[in-house]
Amino acid sequence: MAIRLGGGRCDIEQGDEREAARAVGRRASYIRRVDRDAAIELVNGWYELPDQPDAPQSYQRMQRALLELLPDDITATGVATVQGTPTVLVLYPRNVFAVSVMPGQGESAAILVRRLHLEPTRFCDITLMDDRAATVPGHQAGGHVRSWHFRWRDGEELAFRSVVTVYGGWNDLPPSAERFAQALAGALDWQLPSDPNL
Repeated sequence: MAIRLGGGRCDIEQGDEREAARAVGRRASYIRRVDRDAAIELVNGWYELPDQPDAPQSYQRMQRALLELLPDDITATGVATVQGTPTVLVLYPRNVFAVSVMPGQGESAAILVRRLHLEPTRFCDITLMDDRAATVPGHQAGGHVRSWHFRWRDGEELAFRSVVTVYGGWNDLPPSAERFAQALAGALDWQLPSDPNL
């Protein structure tokens, strides 16, 4: 199910409209206002992703959305370019939220929220490509890069790359994508060995 928020309205993009209506109606039961500093840190990482358009209004829209929509009982957060779109990722005990900004100017830049269920009957599989001789996305440096691909039975997908290590000691990329991917894989019964660098 995807819900697009913008311009004071909520548009159902796919999924059962009744389920979406119930989800919106239940909002007060699981939504809280998060600490502003934590939201700013998360949005800063999102804004620094490669291929992020230079749009200050998008930064403000994303920050406001996270302050208003981030759920309680968060397990992990991260930022990654998901299928070509800079995205904030939030892991919740029963769901994954993927939050991105749709193209637009100022207040017309709508927020897209995707909610993906983690129930075993809905989830399909995980594919991981581990490349220790890769080029870091958006940079010329070499590094250890992983490509994660999570698939659901209903056709939904969550695919992104994460940087584990940048060789040469230089690394200005947030490692949150790898931390998030490992947390999501762990929630789906694939526990990777702990890495002190993450």
